[in-house]
Amino acid sequence: MRSALLAACVALCTGTAASAALVVNVTEDATGFFAEYAGSIDQNGLVGLYSASLQGGQLSAAKRVSNAGFLLSFGDNTSSSGQAYEFASGPSAVDIINVGITAPVSASGLGIPLFLGSDTFTAPYVVFDNATVSNAFFQGSNAWTGLYKPSIDLGTAFNLGSYVYTLANGETITLNIGNSFAQALPTSAEVPLPAGLPLLATGALVLVALRRRGGTV
Repeated sequence: MRSALLAACVALCTGTAASAALVVNVTEDATGFFAEYAGSIDQNGLVGLYSASLQGGQLSAAKRVSNAGFLLSFGDNTSSSGQAYEFASGPSAVDIINVGITAPVSASGLGIPLFLGSDTFTAPYVVFDNATVSNAFFQGSNAWTGLYKPSIDLGTAFNLGSYVYTLANGETITLNIGNSFAQALPTSAEVPLPAGLPLLATGALVLVALRRRGGTV
């Protein structure tokens, strides 16, 4: 019993809440391409690079000799604005794009807009509206039906796979392209441990130590 209590205290003292994660799935069927996303983004420690326009439902990818770039935006396609944040790490545009899409189009969608982009000359970045994201759980979807299929499939436009982008504060956005790479979407925002919990756990450790040494409390 004492060993179990000690182990639990150690876990509480040293453990930290996992970074909240946003997951994006881009899939297809015979009628078109589809996107679903859900999760949360903790903005603590993030510094926006600049203000940027924001509109969901855009799908664009081009690979040229001089430049390669992609733009994937999800959610409501009503024009709005947000802040751009550069990823600390993540795949480049060349990693994402296969042949590309020659005639990008927009589609209506539901949910808070989210914009992912990159090209040969800039690091990958994400754009979202701080006020609406605000570390809360959000989700959305888009359907590009009758717009690309059957002239092009997802594996021709993009390199199918799972791609993880990491922001400066450790938050991650996972982009899954292809039916076989789609993951279960989060159902709620992850909540950090209460600030006082490690202190309480430390006190419990002290009590355990005193009892083991025969001390009084």
